[in-house]
Amino acid sequence: MEQAAEVAYEEGDYARAVELLEAVPSYERSSGSLELLRTAPKRLARLKQLRGEMKQARQQGDSDGLGVLVGEYLQLRPGDEKVLAVQDRLIEQGEEQEQEKRERAKQRAVVEKRRTLLLRGSVITTGAVLLLIVIGLSWNPTMKSLDTAQEANQLAAAKKAVEGQETLTLKGHSDDVNSVSFSPDGKRIVSGSQDNTLKIWDISSLDTSK
Repeated sequence: MEQAAEVAYEEGDYARAVELLEAVPSYERSSGSLELLRTAPKRLARLKQLRGEMKQARQQGDSDGLGVLVGEYLQLRPGDEKVLAVQDRLIEQGEEQEQEKRERAKQRAVVEKRRTLLLRGSVITTGAVLLLIVIGLSWNPTMKSLDTAQEANQLAAAKKAVEGQETLTLKGHSDDVNSVSFSPDGKRIVSGSQDNTLKIWDISSLDTSK
């Protein structure tokens, strides 16, 4: 009888353990049985209290608190299938939440990386535009650097002759071209692109026959 009571106690069936031990005459009860009789009612009362607290935690949506209560309950009654099912659901919910956190963190990292790249590209593009402005100022449109007025007139006539016509396509940029400028002597062209690069073209080396 005492052995059966110990098994019931280990399984968390404290009411059954007490019932079995009380059926044993008091003078035949061992010290172990007396200890079981002393602690079993306390554990049974705690189980009842835990069931009420778990119900309240579920109603409040307190998953963390519920997890703690479930863990304590299963220590007292490890074979309770209903509470084991609750524990499984909590584990699944925890894994799903962790997955969602990882996905959100990954999305934030992608957004931050794009923002950094956009900012960096904006800075580089701004620098390229400023450099074009500096080059444009150094290549004064008044053409004061030309040796003679005749050369200036010849250059102006050449530009006018090809104005509005595509006489040559310069290939080298990997994105749209933002700005193009001739040198005062008409021998070079500088171009700036959204690919964040500047290129200087030597007109004498270009094939203009096409």
